[in-house]
Amino acid sequence: MKKGLISILLPFKNSELYFKDCLDSIIDQSEGHWELIAINDHSKDKSMEIIRDYSFKDGRIKVFENTGNGIIDALNTAYSNSQGEFIHRMDSDDIMPKRKLEELKKLLHKKGKGYVSTGMVKYFSKNDISVGYKKYQSWLNDINQMGMQWENIYKECVIASPAWMIHRDDFENCEAFRSDLYPEDYDLVFRMYKSALKVISSTEIVHLWREHRERTSRNSKHYQQKAFFNLKVHHFLKNEIRDENLIVFASGLKAKMLGQILLDREVQFELISQNKDKSKSDLKKEIEKLLRDRQNSKYIIAIESKAAKRQLKSQFSEFNKKENIDYFNFS
Repeated sequence: MKKGLISILLPFKNSELYFKDCLDSIIDQSEGHWELIAINDHSKDKSMEIIRDYSFKDGRIKVFENTGNGIIDALNTAYSNSQGEFIHRMDSDDIMPKRKLEELKKLLHKKGKGYVSTGMVKYFSKNDISVGYKKYQSWLNDINQMGMQWENIYKECVIASPAWMIHRDDFENCEAFRSDLYPEDYDLVFRMYKSALKVISSTEIVHLWREHRERTSRNSKHYQQKAFFNLKVHHFLKNEIRDENLIVFASGLKAKMLGQILLDREVQFELISQNKDKSKSDLKKEIEKLLRDRQNSKYIIAIESKAAKRQLKSQFSEFNKKENIDYFNFS
C-alpha cells in the first residue's frame, strides 16, 4: 500500500463515445497523487485504443484486461492491481469536477479511518434529464446535506457508485468487491452500513453523471426495480430479522413484486394492503390492532402514497416503534 495514493478503479466497455471526456477530467484533477486502474471488459469498439494512448502519455494510468466477465469481475481485477491507501471508483461515461479527488481525500484526512466520504452529485445530458433521475439527484443531495444516509438505506442507494472514497483498510473490512450481488454499488453501500462506517459529506458537487440512453443502469436487468427489491430483501433478512413475525405493508406493483420475492425465498409473512373495499378508518383500526397484538414483529413498508406512509409512521410512533429497528421503509 502506498501512503496517500488514491487508486481510481475504472471498468470500461465500449466507452469510446464519452471516454476522452472522462479521462481528461481525471488528468485535470487538482489532486495529482493518484493511479488509474482501467479494466477493459471485452470492448469491441475503440475504447482500448483510446486508453492505451492516454497510458503512454501518463504513467499513472495502468490498463488491464478483465480476468472474468462483467462489472463485478472488472472491479475485482482493478482492485487486485491497485496500490493506493485510498480507494475510489469511477464510471467511464461520467466526468469528475476538478476538485473531486482533493475534496474526498481531504474529508478522510480530517476524520481518519472508519469513514466513507461522499458529496453532491449532478446529472447532465445533451437531452432532457428524466423526471425520475431529477428526483433521485434531489433526494440524494438532500440526505447528503442532512447526513441521513443510513436512516434511508432501505429506500434507495444512498451513496452514488462513483461518488465515494474510502480508506483501504475500511474497504477490506466491508469485503471490498468480493460479493457477487447486483446492483453491486447498492450492495457495497449496504456492507458499508453493516460495517458501521460513518459517512462524511461535502457540500461540493463531486460527481457529474452523464444521462444517456446507453447507460448500463437503463438497460441491464441487474439494475431494474426487481433487482433492487431482491437486494433489499437479502440484506433485510440477513441483518434485521431473526425470530420475529414479518408483516408487510405494500400496494400495487410493489406488493406483487415484494410478495413474490419473499415467497421465492420461502419466507413467511403477512401482507397488509389497501383495497377498494377497505376504508381508511377500517385500515387504521386493523393496523392499531396489529401493533397492539403482535409484539414480536418487524415491518416492511413498500407503498407509494406519501400520505399513507405518514399515517403509518404516526401509528408506529404511537406504539414506540422505531424506523430501521422495528420498521423498514422500502420506498
